[in-house]
Amino acid sequence: MTISFAVIGCHGYIGSLLLKHLRKAYPESTLLGVDISSFPDKEINSTLVHYFSTDSLSSIQWDLLSSRVHIIYCAVTSSHLLDPHQLNSGLLPDISSLALLLECLPHSIDFSFTYLSSSAVYGSKTGILRESDELVPLNPYSLMKIQSESIVQYMSRVRNIPSLIFRLFQSYSPHQNPVNLIGKLMYTLSHASSPVTLFKQGSQIRSFLYVDDLIECLSVLPNHTSAKIYNIGSPEAVSIYNFASAIGANFVLAGDPDSSDIVLPDISSFSSDFDWLPSVSLTTGSAMVRNFFS
Repeated sequence: MTISFAVIGCHGYIGSLLLKHLRKAYPESTLLGVDISSFPDKEINSTLVHYFSTDSLSSIQWDLLSSRVHIIYCAVTSSHLLDPHQLNSGLLPDISSLALLLECLPHSIDFSFTYLSSSAVYGSKTGILRESDELVPLNPYSLMKIQSESIVQYMSRVRNIPSLIFRLFQSYSPHQNPVNLIGKLMYTLSHASSPVTLFKQGSQIRSFLYVDDLIECLSVLPNHTSAKIYNIGSPEAVSIYNFASAIGANFVLAGDPDSSDIVLPDISSFSSDFDWLPSVSLTTGSAMVRNFFS
């Protein structure tokens, strides 16, 4: 049976790359892209791609697709919307849009679902984080992600929709927006900007997954009948200082080092279920970043 794909948030950083990847990986499949604006991606020249606006989730023409559809929900709220006073401008619509989308899915189509959550749900926990660890929301964004995970699990149970919930750790590519530390470091490679300050001497240990490996993970289909949660990231432990140095970013150091500040994902569950490990090392990924800006 031919499978179709719907990418919610198709014009964002991850969604746009994912739509391009799916077009190449499934050239015969029909794709559906949904975002705030419904304009087509000019880099994807195909009559098999249909676009809809998030303003009309309840009127998506699912009959344009096959009888088997996999939905990938990439819609996220940027970190600049973490101000509680801006809650209604970004966070609540993401939850309500997710709930509305799932409620409106027709029963005549065989759906499966992937929701992109975030490692932010673990709060300030350190060490190697496992999917079974306690969730500790520290801000509206992480609380929204936890609530959205619950919505997906509920709809998966009552509608029998096989679902994947991916808690994403840090990823990187040359195309990131400067809204977080990694994006700001990338920004210094292409702009004459002030150096980025790395606190704690950049000693914090983190996981950095190159975007090509991330997109490969997001393209998998559920191999079970319920909702399952997976950490997605690189098992390679790298200090922020070493990452910034590897990509050639402009930075300065501040504060005292802290060897206890370690946040890494346990990806053994996803690796076991889907026979996957990252293929792009930091050495290779950072070289691709430097070559892109050279």
